[in-house]
Amino acid sequence: TPLYSSAASDVYKRQTNTNVMTAVPQNKVVEGLVEASCGMCNFMNGDNDCALAIKVGREVFSVKGVGIDDHGDSHARDGYCNVIKKVYVEGRIRGKSFTANKMEFPSI
Repeated sequence: TPLYSSAASDVYKRQTNTNVMTAVPQNKVVEGLVEASCGMCNFMNGDNDCALAIKVGREVFSVKGVGIDDHGDSHARDGYCNVIKKVYVEGRIRGKSFTANKMEFPSI
């Protein structure tokens, strides 16, 4: 007897394809799902202010050009200072910063 039905197996496969990126590509171009949150509150990146950051693997990068409150109140219960969300991004890493060409945020 199979552990999962075919339909359940298909759902599981789709869920595993939604994993976040685990490493920065050698060319520093990031295209895919990353974790996004407040760098200070949730990623403990040493910032002295709440600011949007992304996490790729174990590395945290400050986001340039997008404010933490641009997509809702960051201090709301479901805001970026209180939760870590999966976000689809396209852009480039430079040093400890990420410059986005595209960020698809879930609504908060």
